[in-house]
Amino acid sequence: MRAGRLAHALPLLVGLLLGGGWPPFVCEAAHPLVITMMVLGEPELEQGDEQIVQVTVRNTTSKPAAIGLRVLIRDENGRTVGSRAQKSITIAPYDEQRAYFSVKPPRRTGAYEAYVERFSADFKRRLPVEEPPFYAAFDVGRPAPRRPPPSKTQAAAKEPDTGPPDFRPPAGLDFEAADLVWENFNVSPSNLLVGDTGLIRAELRNIGGDIAREIAVHIAYFNTRIPNRRSPITDARIAALAPGEKLEMEFEFGFPDDALLGDYKVILDAFLGSDAQDADRTNNQLISEQVVKLSTIRLVFPDAGYKFEEAGLFLFRWESKKYQEFKVQIGVESNFDDAELFFDIPQGSKWTKDQEIVPLPGELPGMARGLMLREETGTVYWRVLGRSSEEERTGYSSVQSFTIDLEQTEPPPDETEAPQELLPEPADRT
Repeated sequence: MRAGRLAHALPLLVGLLLGGGWPPFVCEAAHPLVITMMVLGEPELEQGDEQIVQVTVRNTTSKPAAIGLRVLIRDENGRTVGSRAQKSITIAPYDEQRAYFSVKPPRRTGAYEAYVERFSADFKRRLPVEEPPFYAAFDVGRPAPRRPPPSKTQAAAKEPDTGPPDFRPPAGLDFEAADLVWENFNVSPSNLLVGDTGLIRAELRNIGGDIAREIAVHIAYFNTRIPNRRSPITDARIAALAPGEKLEMEFEFGFPDDALLGDYKVILDAFLGSDAQDADRTNNQLISEQVVKLSTIRLVFPDAGYKFEEAGLFLFRWESKKYQEFKVQIGVESNFDDAELFFDIPQGSKWTKDQEIVPLPGELPGMARGLMLREETGTVYWRVLGRSSEEERTGYSSVQSFTIDLEQTEPPPDETEAPQELLPEPADRT
């Protein structure tokens, strides 16, 4: 038994004595996917908020490769705290991909760091720590003092506290200035209720020749009637964008209860640090082409111009988060100024708590048909009146039109049967 072990170990000893080192199978090959950047969503959070972490990974080989990434949080004492997030990504040859993670620190004020660990794609094997390790610091609540820098003896045993190194172009090379531009800008939905949340999607790309550093992103909205009065949505910071790199961004937004109703647009703006140059400042700002309509009551059905059949089903549907009781108003004038030219459903002092209603035949098409014939028009308008019983508030939706097909096709009379009114009176049997 001992002779067998010695025979097995002999080739290793001979290799070491001859200076060949350990055989290649003892060392682990470097993973083809490398982390190139880590960016935090916010440098400071309120207690209970989540931190968004973007990790950029590049495939350095000519074959597709997969990796598992895990983002954790540690406190100022180096202990892992809060929640963690992980995902597996696959990247095409020589491509680069950004992965987003959402982690939540403890609900207490302090200084924290988010850092990323690498695993095999199935998370069964931890990969060696990259040098330098990727991490980023942030604060929760009031900024707390950072832990003091390590002593010289500690620095040799601990991770460097400088974070990932910045890119520096080689001496003697002259790079064109960075140039920031917005792309693929979208705001949804186009019709927003007070109390709803909208979503902004956009991409910020550096089309210049140098790295864009310390980018400040400002997003705001404005009512189209008062375009100079802008309300901020969010401010974000981006550490760096390499030439040709783009950052996909998403932001949620909403309107306060007392916001002015009507049409809104969203404006994006990006600024470089004060000591940096932007090749073209005019393309750093972008205003959405689409309009977001803010209302307290959103009309759902019928759509504008919808045609009802006179003998068919009449249905009206709407949505609201501000009001609890409703009336549908039907009229033949779009301004609803003349009370004789429109009527309410339900009528009188009644209200409905539902957000849809089916009129009675006497209401539609009955009453509507009478107004249409009186005013000699084929177009009818509808809107919804909302009421909040708790706060004694009322509000109207926008106005939409619809039509009713009043053409009636009566079957031809049966020639074998005389009309009832032409039949002779029955004889008096008395």
